[in-house]
Amino acid sequence: MSGVGNYGIIILAPTGSITGNTFLGSQIGIELAADGASVTSNKIYGAVTYGIDVGATALKKSIVEEQHNQDREISRLNRQ
Repeated sequence: MSGVGNYGIIILAPTGSITGNTFLGSQIGIELAADGASVTSNKIYGAVTYGIDVGATALKKSIVEEQHNQDREISRLNRQ
């Protein structure tokens, strides 16, 4: 996905899997708004604010691993 705007993808459901995607040039690569989804093996390039933004208050079931953030100095995991 390229030049997708503010978010590359927003995960609102407490189930499912987001795997093997490439995100280019969004404000936030992946927004994880609910606990339970699996987010693995994604590539995030040019995320201006966050590579992955965890909006869920606490993660008990979600899996977030093996993400590749090209812009290490500005792409980071944000936990609210």
